[in-house]
Amino acid sequence: MRAAEMDYQRSMLRRESCDAAELLGLMRCGDAVDDLIGALNSKNSDFRIATATALGDIADPRAVDCLLNALKADAHWNVRIMAALALAKIGDRRCIDGLSRVLHDQDERVAYAAAGALLQLGVKEGETGLLSGLERDLGPGYEYASAVFRVAAAAALATAGDRRGIKVIKSALRRDKGPFANLGSTDHKYVRTNAVMLLAVRPTKLTRGVLAKALYDPERDVYRS
Repeated sequence: MRAAEMDYQRSMLRRESCDAAELLGLMRCGDAVDDLIGALNSKNSDFRIATATALGDIADPRAVDCLLNALKADAHWNVRIMAALALAKIGDRRCIDGLSRVLHDQDERVAYAAAGALLQLGVKEGETGLLSGLERDLGPGYEYASAVFRVAAAAALATAGDRRGIKVIKSALRRDKGPFANLGSTDHKYVRTNAVMLLAVRPTKLTRGVLAKALYDPERDVYRS
């Protein structure tokens, strides 16, 4: 039954089913690695996100090169973030150089994800950038962007086991908005959603309690993420 289910999900993968990619990852289906690697070339960015996540879950070293390429060259920042997180899950030391090269990427969200991945691999190179990211302030009119960058840096630190990141995430998830009180309700909802999605990619003992509390968020987008 398990083999039949895997074959079915692999056939659905060819139809660019995000659910199929996610299930193959959850089932740790090593036989699907080549199919998933090919799927990273899809024109559908949501499908590429699901594919990168699945490759991280399976953690097969064969995926390192294609994930490094996605990290470097994909047109969508969220695909690049998932590629960085997947590389951290795989844990292959070959990816350290590629992750280090995007530490100063023009998209700070990607840079923070790469720094967090390096921390998970035992490389401290990105820690300073992440800590400065916790205080990121782009100035008046850019409150939402500043909040997103701060949450991205915090999530990377938290996933790597740093409690300073958890403190910021907890503040972001507060219903009274805490230090993010200058955001409108819709912007704050998206900040909370980003925080939960980034933590959920690689839950740890430190972050599971925060994720559990997010299940009680009044906004559907937040608790479903």
